[in-house]
Amino acid sequence: MRLLGQLRKDEGVKIPDNPDSRYRPIVRAPRVFNGPKNTEKQRKKSYMQKRAVILESHWRKVYSLMSAINTIKKHKEKTVRTKAAERYKKLQEVAAKQERK
Repeated sequence: MRLLGQLRKDEGVKIPDNPDSRYRPIVRAPRVFNGPKNTEKQRKKSYMQKRAVILESHWRKVYSLMSAINTIKKHKEKTVRTKAAERYKKLQEVAAKQERK
């Protein structure tokens, strides 16, 4: 008993072609998005802008220290993100070289 593939090969019969099974490019209409409704730059107000608070000298120092700490933290996070992006880019280049080989 021979398999169907062997019979087709021996007889020289091609595989039946179903046009519904062929791959076709997908045609999509371009999407249109509405622009931003408010063109002004929206910023979150800081604590001091929201409230008219006159801080004592001690609390003013605490607030300025916390602002400085948050600024340092954001700067560190930004450097970590940029280094990670560089590493990812290098890995992508290595992977592309591996695929070419």
